Amino acid sequence: MFCKKCGAFLKKGKNCEHTEQKPFLVIKCLECGFERKTSLKPKK
Repeated sequence: MFCKKCGAFLKKGKNCEHTEQKPFLVIKCLECGFERKTSLKPKK
């Protein structure tokens, strides 16, 4: 997965952090600070 703002490759523990905020998973880029929200619900 890549950051939409700065284009950095996001690797958990290296340059991004994952946090759960029901019903979303928030992925934060530590290089530019951009936050991406994705759904935690499985796709049907």
